[in-house]
Amino acid sequence: MTFDQPAIIFCATQRSGSTMIVDDFQNATGRVGTETEAFYHLAIKRGIQDWPKALEIVQYHRQGEAIFFDKFMFPFLPILSNMMASEGVPNSTDCFAKFFASAIWVYIRRANIFEQTVSKYTAETLGIWDAATAIDDFNAAMNFDVNLARKYMRGLIKEDARWLGFFKRHDIKPIQIFYEDAVPNFPNYLRPVLSAAGLQIDFDNLNQRRRNKLGNARSAVLAQFLENVVQRDLIAQMFKDRAAQGPVGPNHMPD
Repeated sequence: MTFDQPAIIFCATQRSGSTMIVDDFQNATGRVGTETEAFYHLAIKRGIQDWPKALEIVQYHRQGEAIFFDKFMFPFLPILSNMMASEGVPNSTDCFAKFFASAIWVYIRRANIFEQTVSKYTAETLGIWDAATAIDDFNAAMNFDVNLARKYMRGLIKEDARWLGFFKRHDIKPIQIFYEDAVPNFPNYLRPVLSAAGLQIDFDNLNQRRRNKLGNARSAVLAQFLENVVQRDLIAQMFKDRAAQGPVGPNHMPD
């Protein structure tokens, strides 16, 4: 069983700019912004376990789009694969990969893990996920727990690794879009995706971007702080490991 229509599968981790990027795609194709993760919000979250029903809901939601698409976070792939299979196969992603085998795969990434972590920390702590709902200095009074931030960072790195493993396992070579390029380079960063989908766009007469970056000056400060703490701890651990090995030569560090 495979999807026999043209499709784009956007793959992402949290706070990678994926909502903005998918909205940019809809904007470029002359469409209004809609639910970017329809399989999750309109099917999984509502308790639907029948795959034909879930697909029907999302197809109906995507009526009028230039091409069928949806966005996915990795944890929901096994859920959808199990729905597709006649019998559940826990933690498998095989059915999902097979069903969308002929789709255009796009992986949305954020190169700066420290900025991504601060973005997730802020969203989780303050419940602010979009710039449209944020006031000036929205994060000024927010306490920053570096240990909790580390936990979020480990989760983001782990999910990124799972996506990379998924692509390798299923011999998928996705188009990669990096947040750091997408923010200043709208709409040109979309050219590879639009070209792969065969969509002809008038790049000189597009509407302005509809979604903006949430982070502010304090977000940048916290990201730099987190990076410095991680580097400091890595260096401290390196010296600790070297001391445990004992002197190794005339240039060993004294106590």
